[in-house]
This record gives sequence, C-alpha cells and structure tokens, in this order.
Amino acid sequence: MIDQFSDEQRRWVEAYCNETISPEEFALFEKALEESTGFRMLTRRYLTMDAHLQQGADKIVPITQAWSDEKSPPENKRLQIASWSAAAAIVFLLGMMLGGMFYSPAPEFSPAQLQEDDGIAIVEYATDAVWEVGGDSALTTGSILSPGRLKLAEGLAQLEFYNGAQLILEGPVDLDLQSVDRVICHGGKLRALVPASARGFTVLSSQFELVDLGTEFGVEVASTGEAKVQVFDGEVDLYPPNGQRSLDQKTKLLGGSGLSWTKEGEREEITSQSSDFATFAEVKTRDQMVAARRFRNWTKWSESVSNDPRVAVHYDFEGDESRLLDQGPSSKHGTIIGSERTRGRWPEKGALEFKRPGDRVRIDIPGEFDELTLAAWIRVDALTGRHQSLLLTDEYRLGHVHWQIRPEGTLRFSTRTDEADGSKNSGYTSKTMFGPRRIGVWTFVATVFDRSAGKVNHYLNGREISSHSIVSDMPLLIGQGDIANWSVPLVRERGPSPVRNFVGRIDEMIVWRAALSSDEILESYHQSRP
Repeated sequence: MIDQFSDEQRRWVEAYCNETISPEEFALFEKALEESTGFRMLTRRYLTMDAHLQQGADKIVPITQAWSDEKSPPENKRLQIASWSAAAAIVFLLGMMLGGMFYSPAPEFSPAQLQEDDGIAIVEYATDAVWEVGGDSALTTGSILSPGRLKLAEGLAQLEFYNGAQLILEGPVDLDLQSVDRVICHGGKLRALVPASARGFTVLSSQFELVDLGTEFGVEVASTGEAKVQVFDGEVDLYPPNGQRSLDQKTKLLGGSGLSWTKEGEREEITSQSSDFATFAEVKTRDQMVAARRFRNWTKWSESVSNDPRVAVHYDFEGDESRLLDQGPSSKHGTIIGSERTRGRWPEKGALEFKRPGDRVRIDIPGEFDELTLAAWIRVDALTGRHQSLLLTDEYRLGHVHWQIRPEGTLRFSTRTDEADGSKNSGYTSKTMFGPRRIGVWTFVATVFDRSAGKVNHYLNGREISSHSIVSDMPLLIGQGDIANWSVPLVRERGPSPVRNFVGRIDEMIVWRAALSSDEILESYHQSRP
C-alpha cells in the first residue's frame, strides 16, 4: 500500500508514525489531508493496517515501557507506539474532516487512554430487571455486554447488538452471549428483530440451531427441554443442534408459522402468535412507566434528605437557570458558570452538562468536618486521559478536600497534610471505576471520611469498592471551591494550571456532615437509581 503514496506523502506518513515529523512537515501533511479525500482514505487504511500488524509488540514490550525507556532504538520505539498509532490517526482524520486542527504535531497519549472494548451488545432498556451476571447485578440502561453468560432473573430487558440485531428478554432467561451474531438460549423467552445488516444471527438451544435470514421471531426454551420457535415476519432456517448445518436436515420457517419440540425431540408444526411475546413497543412503554414511578419515589426521598440536619448541602440540580439551588437546611446556593441545563437520569429530571474547560459551579461550604460523606449521580461522557474534577476546593490548603476521577478511571479523595510542603498530601484511591463500559451511563459514586474510625471508603452504585486507613488525623475543610472544575487559575501569580474539568453530566450531589454507613449508602442508591 505504501507504494500508492507519492514520495513526499510517504515521508509524511512514516514521520507521523515515528513521531519525528517536524512542524513544517506536519502543516503540509494537514493541508494535504484536508484537500484530498483519496489521501485521507489511503492514510487511514495504512495506519490501521500498520497497527494491526504490530499488535504483537505489546506482548513483547509492555506498552508503559514505551514512555519510560528513552534509550530504545528508533525501530523498537516504532513498534512500541504502533498499537496506538491507528487511534491517533482516526482522531486526527476525524478532526480534519470536521474542520478541527491539532495544536501540535506530536500529541501526547497516556496508557490510560489505550483502552479496549470487547463488548458485543448494549442494554437499551432494563425494566424492573433483576440480573445475575458473574456476581454483578448492577447492569442498567446503557451497560455494555461482553461474551459470556447472562441471566435475567426477573423483569424485561432489551439488548441491541453491535450488528443491529435486537433481543427482548423476559425473565427468567438464561442466555450465553457467544458473539455479536450468536447466542445460546439455555432457558426462557426471547423475541428477536434482525435487520438485513445482521442477517445470519444465530440462536442455539438443545433442540435446534436457528439461523435468521432477516426477520422477527420468538424463541421459548423450557428447563425441561421443551422448546418453541415462532416466526412473525420474514424467514428463518432451522437445523439440528449439532453444528453441521446439513442441507438435507434444514427446515425453513416463514412468517406466521412455527415449530414446537417435546423434551424427547419430537416436532410439531404450530401457528405463530406474536401476542405470546412482549413487543418492542411494550418494552418501551413499560420502561417509561417504571421511570416515572422511580422519579416520583426519588422526589419523596429527596425531600426527606433535604430536611435531614446532617446534610451540609443538597444540590438536586433543579430550578434556577443561573444558580445551583441548595435544598438543604443551609441554603448554600452555587453559581453556575458556563454549564448548560440538560436532561438528567429521568426525562423529568434536570442536570447540568459540563464539557468546556471553563464550565463549573462555584460553591462555598463552610465549617470543619470530622465526618464527611460526598455522594453524586454522574454521567461520564469521555475518558480524557487526565484528572476530572467532581468537587475541588480552591488552592490546596491544609485539610482541604479534593474529590476527582483520575486518568485511569479511579475515584480519588485527597487532602493536604503539610502547609509548608505542597508536595505532601494524603490520597485515597479506589479500584478502577470508569472505563469504556461506563461512558454515557448514569453512575452513583460516594466517598465516606470517618475520622473517629480512621477510615475512608469508596462506593460505586451503592457497593463498597475500597477501604483505606486514614494517614493524617485532622478535620477536613471545603470552603470555596468548584463542582466539576478547579479554580486555581483564579490566582494569577501562579500562572496556568492543569485542565481538570469534568466532561459529562451531574444531576445530584449531596455533602453530609456525617459518615454514612454502608447500609445508608446502599439505601441512597436504591432510592435514587434510574
């Protein structure tokens, strides 16, 4: 493919991959990509192919070594950076086609940005759903599903596969997600809508192998072995479940027809009945009804929280356009700067969207805290490869609180421990909470500081993620600060500071003058979850 470039184009592309491109060459490279669709296409194909050919390099040299081993010879360095060159190229090309420009020819990438997604489907709706997924029952709307066993104990769920196929599951269902176009149904009911783009989508059971030809059908498999297939529209091919797909054993079913199996394997023709299965319209309607009910329940719970004397501030993100109203007993309202009003975790719920480096809410929460609980509903919309603020105090003075998401997706709670030495602080970092699977998903995070117990605990969706012993025994302060940003740049003599703005939405934040118990954190999650 490289011989399809001109000599000059080849030099640009190779220098870009090797990070040796000069500013002058980069300007010419940008201009050529901007002006030529063919050159953009060739460059994208070349860089993508190059990255795939070099993916094995990560197994020989850890990717982090690419940033630490400055003595690597040029040819080894190129192998080390190849695994991220395609991602860089795609970002670059998209930016060019949208009219955006990079500010430097060698953008910096951190290992935290090199994340992969092995997902094959997304949970589109989860209506009163009770899950059992490898011990994790926290699947919600927007959750990404990887290959593996999926068990829905109760309720309804709608899955959307990356190839366009849609499934409705009616609990209890036991499903093995094999790939983007193949599932095994061990038991339960499912309805499938398969567009032409997902033609060939396969459902396997102990009685049959169903290969879809672009249609809508229902499958019901009993734990005792009985099974039914009903085709509502289009056609499917059925084979014995031996994986052979022998033509002389193929059965074709058209819309309006179906087959049933006894546990002994005897077959009988039946007429399909769409009403036997939940429809996609019904799932959406039921989901809307459940969401409205949960919003009403949250409204009542929110009022009780606002009246709790232990609450320092309760920002519900409703109401005033210019202020963030504190519904708690102190009425310490915040000032909204830049951020725009948007939809929260329910259609009726308000939220603020943060996306620009200047977006923030200015707050002032007085007092000292021997016990402190920070809790918020947030939706992370981008992994930026840098810190993202949830609540940071101005400056970083003795005992002042910093609550943020680190580049690798962990939740960190920290304070200054030595006024004379700005490098000394006590930080408590959770296990990884945020990665590609939580992008765009509403998540409940909480951190509890308990001075008397000597503990700092982090929580994700009501469950304790990590626990840490307090390093420095002192009361905590908040005072003036920002939600979703950091106002150190307001002190001009210190010059510029790192960008730490949050990218996403927040629709509730509560600061308690108490160390909530694990049961109280879990109850808060259940009372307020979407």
